[in-house]
Amino acid sequence: MNKYILCLALVFALPARADTWNDWQSGFTQTINACAIKDGACLNHTFTATPLPAPDSTSANDLLLRDLRAAQVMLHQPDASSLLWKLYGIDSSAYLGTGYSVPLNGPQARQYAFARQREYFVPNLCAETIDTALCPARASNLWVWKVTPQQLARWLDKPVAQLLAARRPLHDAAGFNRARRAPATNPDLPRLLIRFSPVPDAFYKGQVGRGGAARVFFGDYDQARAVTLRDFITATGTTGLDAPPPGTHYYVWLLAPGADVRQASWDALFKLLAQP
Repeated sequence: MNKYILCLALVFALPARADTWNDWQSGFTQTINACAIKDGACLNHTFTATPLPAPDSTSANDLLLRDLRAAQVMLHQPDASSLLWKLYGIDSSAYLGTGYSVPLNGPQARQYAFARQREYFVPNLCAETIDTALCPARASNLWVWKVTPQQLARWLDKPVAQLLAARRPLHDAAGFNRARRAPATNPDLPRLLIRFSPVPDAFYKGQVGRGGAARVFFGDYDQARAVTLRDFITATGTTGLDAPPPGTHYYVWLLAPGADVRQASWDALFKLLAQP
């Protein structure tokens, strides 16, 4: 008898749960549609004005399922999806939201089982003072390497650490040497983070990400240092190696992470969106 009662309880609970999520999706859509300007403030307001439904339990599975359900709504709402890409570089085909990068090239492309490279949300910091209105000063815990497509071709199949040891960063080589030998100061973060990206010269203003981005992805340097640059690039889901536009350079950034770095998960993103 108890089994039948349990089954009936589950059957009758499902419509109520579906209604809760339908109400949340409707409220989220109405709120973001009402924004006069679709920007970061709009996305933050929409998220805080429509609190997420509670998970079915406090288990890790239910927490993840709740976040994934909310994520699917946001990724399929045109304005929210556009802002997630513009502000955080989140693409529905590439972002898993569990703190690991999904490869976009090769035989393991778009398969979550091969998401192994740890990734982190990092503020869109200034590595150089090219546009002083945007970047009046460079971040002291950030170092940058700049290579041409021809130089990159010679380094793609060599270990990442070998490239960084053979070439000096554009600024503060002594500071980088101290940082790479220093122990981690935060048990929740790697001691160094790394990012690679091709950037057309016309668009590079000195930041580690696109203009207007709030956060960008960095990987765990300790994972990357022993693999080839090609393998690291593939693991992070970075594209644009095959046919770079004329006037493109490739950048490698190394960061000694501070307290403002977060693991790249849906949970961390939702907490960022909930900040005023």
